[in-house]
Amino acid sequence: MPPRNYYRTVQLIRSLKHRNFKLFFFGQGASLLGSWMQGTAVSWLVWKLTHSTFWLGAVGFAAQIPILVFGLLAGVIADRARRHTMVIVIQSIAMLQATILAVLTLTGTVNIYWILLLSLFMGFIMAFDFPTRQSFLMDMVGREDISNAVALNSSIVHGSRVLGPVAAGFIIAIFGEGTCFVINAISFLCVLASLLLMNKEELYPQVIESGHSVKESIAEGMQLARRTREIWVPLAIMAVLSFAAMPYIVLLPQIVSVRFGGSARELGIAMSAAGLGALIGAAGLALRKENEGLIRVIKVALGISGVGLVALAFIPTLITALPVLMVIGLSGYLVVAGTNTILQLYSPPESRGRIMSIFTVTFFGLTPVGSILAGHVASIVGVGPTIASGGVICLIVYSVFVAKKWRRGSVELK
Repeated sequence: MPPRNYYRTVQLIRSLKHRNFKLFFFGQGASLLGSWMQGTAVSWLVWKLTHSTFWLGAVGFAAQIPILVFGLLAGVIADRARRHTMVIVIQSIAMLQATILAVLTLTGTVNIYWILLLSLFMGFIMAFDFPTRQSFLMDMVGREDISNAVALNSSIVHGSRVLGPVAAGFIIAIFGEGTCFVINAISFLCVLASLLLMNKEELYPQVIESGHSVKESIAEGMQLARRTREIWVPLAIMAVLSFAAMPYIVLLPQIVSVRFGGSARELGIAMSAAGLGALIGAAGLALRKENEGLIRVIKVALGISGVGLVALAFIPTLITALPVLMVIGLSGYLVVAGTNTILQLYSPPESRGRIMSIFTVTFFGLTPVGSILAGHVASIVGVGPTIASGGVICLIVYSVFVAKKWRRGSVELK
């Protein structure tokens, strides 16, 4: 009889039995490592050029506000176009953005306005990338393995989030930010190769939505989300996390530099700590056999995020901040990935792209609003009180959810 750990391992990676997803998993893993390196390098470059929390918030805002504007339209397109082709086109355009940023930085012509413009461009790319890529997961693995595929996909996102910032910190210290941008541009070749090597006949049939105008299709997706409790409750929780909690990321360079006296290397370590926490959460979610109780996990995780942010606001050293950042990364991951899983399961096949676009707008679209507000408030009252206030908001909302039992008829939502 095989050892017990064997069955756990099989359960953990069961969606990799699908060849197309296996290609996507490894190709995207390499690409995401480059993306996290670029994200860390951009944050540090902005801080180095401006030493301004306002500009940190502004660049974070520019990188994600297009998602709020174009996200719902992207969902309609993801339901109407062939998602495999769309992902290839989107990844190619993202490689172009990284290439331009690398050239500008290596030639010494980059400035804060170029960074702002290119961040805006990347946000536009992400508006179409995320709902399409997330919907494409179901096309590769089907309904039975979607929960595990979401968890494994998240694991490479957050595994890259652990390794990418650390690698970026060392590369910036030795070679400069431009090298990180070059590596990211090259890394897109990996995911493009994986997509081109896929067997289209092995993809699960995609139900194409048609027969409505774009406006009607968006309205139909919004109505579906609003009338389906299993969809709008986790979305509401994630909206709070996105607006109040996630902006701490854009303020990390100031915390590391001013409070901790660190450099790009320490920033990479700090960001990796949060990524490690998220990676732990991904492993736990992948091992779950059932999806029962996910809504409770999301609620508790929101409260834990609040506690972590309040603690981070006052911690004086990097060493003591690292475990707190791990907790924040873990709890934030559980809210986002748990919501993703629930939405994948409860979305009708012909509406999945639009539901995932609502997920994208809620998560990535509200974060820039919180980021620009956090950057402005931090420039007035300081970073500590700003981060603490976000944590308090999370705790208040968590308390409301605890006090009020969410029920579907007479059955508690689980």
